[in-house]
Amino acid sequence: MKTLKLALAWICDHWQLCVIVVGMLVLLWLCRNISPKDFADRIKLELAAIRAKGEARQLSQELGSEKAKNEIENKYKDAMTKFNEEQKAEAERLRDDPVALADFIIHAAG
Repeated sequence: MKTLKLALAWICDHWQLCVIVVGMLVLLWLCRNISPKDFADRIKLELAAIRAKGEARQLSQELGSEKAKNEIENKYKDAMTKFNEEQKAEAERLRDDPVALADFIIHAAG
């Protein structure tokens, strides 16, 4: 009984430390399924999307919007053939904006 009172007194005196430890355990429990490989793949996908958007902006400035759309569709034709119906409809909706179309294609194909 005396040990229990001492433990409770210590917990009451150092409650901040207890909260930090419990918070760290919860954080570890939440992040247990995140692997470094998944994280690296996600970063590669985002970098590819940034490059694609940059290329689309450059094409839009150099060739104009209509030719840029055609160039992007030709470049990513293989990826677009694997789209399901929802993705095809979304790509068609984004067809007027070459930058958004390139971003969507990269994310949908990734």
